[in-house]
Amino acid sequence: TDGDLEALRQQVASLSARVAELEHDAERDLPLRVRELIEAAPFGSHLYALGEDGRLVFLAANRAADRILGVDNRQFVGRVIEDAFPALASGPIPEAYRQVARTGVPIETELVSYAEGGIAGAFEVSAFRIGPNRVAALFRDITERARAEALRRRAEEALRSSEERFRALIQHSSDFISLHDAEGRWLYQSPSASRLLGYEPGHQIGRSPFEYIHPDDAPAVARELAALVARPGAV
Repeated sequence: TDGDLEALRQQVASLSARVAELEHDAERDLPLRVRELIEAAPFGSHLYALGEDGRLVFLAANRAADRILGVDNRQFVGRVIEDAFPALASGPIPEAYRQVARTGVPIETELVSYAEGGIAGAFEVSAFRIGPNRVAALFRDITERARAEALRRRAEEALRSSEERFRALIQHSSDFISLHDAEGRWLYQSPSASRLLGYEPGHQIGRSPFEYIHPDDAPAVARELAALVARPGAV
């Protein structure tokens, strides 16, 4: 949700501020103290070191990373990011992490879909520098939210497609098709109105068909209309 996303951003900002404070301390104390902060976090975290040759090497992960990804992240220690997580190799994430390590400019939320080596899902990822050539990547699983969003988009597309087909059916039908409000007033008339009724389509919009119904028949038609309104979808 938007609230969860904002909470994650606030946590990243808080950690970034704390790291800035810690960078004034002795460098030998920095990794341990930052690790303590990240280890207690509820979101997953991966720590990397950037070498002079540009290799981004996996250093460690917190307990939440094991839980979120469903794997023991110790298997990745000492491996470059492209080897540890092959599905990331062709995407922007490795270079984005390198830039964070080089410049200290954090990245906020990136959506990453991953499926490789027992890890599968959609993740929100942020990253910030924790020391010279060191970067922490923070992530959380949003698979269910991403799936729900994909279903919503498919449903909207199906609805648009259905509406287009329905509109085409009405526009080209030889039968007179009309839409009415609960009082019976015309909201829409198909093009066939001109051929069957002698009126241009839309001429009677807002008017009541009861103006054209014989008074003796009006009560029965009114009852039928009321019954239809009371039972949406009925024919």
